[in-house]
Amino acid sequence: MLNLRGDKLKHCTLSCLVARRCASWEVDVVGILKEILDLFGPGNAERSDIEANRIGISFSDITKNDDDCFRFCKQVY
Repeated sequence: MLNLRGDKLKHCTLSCLVARRCASWEVDVVGILKEILDLFGPGNAERSDIEANRIGISFSDITKNDDDCFRFCKQVY
C-alpha cells in the first residue's frame, strides 16, 4: 500500500492514476472543481494543489504502471 503523507503528493499521485484511465483534460477539470468546492466548504483551496494535479497528469503519459505514479510524484514532493 502506498504511504501518501503529503497533500501535494496525494494530489499528484491520484491525478496520475486517474489520468492513466481517463482523458487528461477531464482529470484537470475535476481537480479545478475540487479546489472551487474547497473555497466554499471545509476544505483548503490552494492553487498549488492544481499545479500538483497537473504534474501528476503529465506523469501519466510516461508511466508504465500505477506504482510509477507514486514513484515519480515522490521525487517532486
